[in-house]
Amino acid sequence: MTFLRFIRYQNLLLIAVTQCLIHFIFLKTLNIPAALSTFSFFILVLASLLLAAAGYIINDINDSDIDKINKPGRSFVPLIFTESKAFNYYFILNITGVGLGFYLSYKIGNTGFTTIFVLISALLYTYASFLKKIILVGNIIVSVIVASSILIIILFDLLPLLNTFPYKLSNPVAV
Repeated sequence: MTFLRFIRYQNLLLIAVTQCLIHFIFLKTLNIPAALSTFSFFILVLASLLLAAAGYIINDINDSDIDKINKPGRSFVPLIFTESKAFNYYFILNITGVGLGFYLSYKIGNTGFTTIFVLISALLYTYASFLKKIILVGNIIVSVIVASSILIIILFDLLPLLNTFPYKLSNPVAV
């Protein structure tokens, strides 16, 4: 249970529910076909969750000195997990998330989409390392990262279908 709290399982659950609502309800309500099979969709959700969990871990690692002052006795690094162990978790989650993103991108025939997962990973690391200290820039980066969890579903579900259903996708309320 400690590891689940470390990776902020409540936030990860919220990301997964949001992505499922978009894929299974929002697109269906608009009568837009989804390009991803259910299995592929769950790979996309898992990749998103792994990258988000890695982002929480790297943020905790970089905040460990501040947390000693602001949250004494409540921080995960270094009280529960050593910095080295936390970084290993970060690395494993990050590589697995990007790897699943590559697999999915390859599976749908657009390996260029792998760049999205690499970019999200890099943004999370850069944000945790130094961008969050810059006024407004950190807030904008967080907003982009949060929005990416929604936009990635739309991107993977709709872009592969543009050649098949171009008019319906450009005007989803058309009859």
